[in-house]
Amino acid sequence: MIKVAGAGPGNPNILTVEVQELIRNSQRVIAFGRIKESLKYLRGDILEVNRMNELLELIGKSDEDTLVLASGDPNFFGVVELIKEKGIKISEIYPGISSLQYFMSKIQKSYSYVNTYSVHGREFDFSKIDWCNGEHVFLIDKVHNGNYISKSLFDLGIKGEIFYGYNLSYEDEYITKSKIGERIDEPSSLGVVLVVPYVD
Repeated sequence: MIKVAGAGPGNPNILTVEVQELIRNSQRVIAFGRIKESLKYLRGDILEVNRMNELLELIGKSDEDTLVLASGDPNFFGVVELIKEKGIKISEIYPGISSLQYFMSKIQKSYSYVNTYSVHGREFDFSKIDWCNGEHVFLIDKVHNGNYISKSLFDLGIKGEIFYGYNLSYEDEYITKSKIGERIDEPSSLGVVLVVPYVD
């Protein structure tokens, strides 16, 4: 039986009580390295994976009750869709606080109507976005990072502000903002970017 639970952005203080109990009581727990490191105080035998194919291989190798810990919320650009694509049945999904929720709370902005995208590990055509239609949030990676987005939008003639959040919920959390086209120092590839276009 495979269960998937959200571990939140990373800080164990914002892990749900329900997920804490699942971690303690599941026969087997699998997590990516960053999550395993954050939660080792709860359980010392969490199995570490660093790639999606490693996770899929471990899931398929045992009939044990298995809990897969995903960063953020597993249904928000998370592992749920990737696991299901491989035909693996998930018995239950437990939500966690997403990086989007956390970030928008920190910058005190509503996310009721934001458009959400992930450029994490994928190519993206920014010219296809309707920039007059609200604000836009991107999950980033080390290649398609905040400066990449800023430059891409500047090259398209988009004006506005960008809010950046890195290492969210960790001790070295870094949140800043700039105008589109300006470069910033990026401390990490783990981040969320909010684009607020100026609309004439």
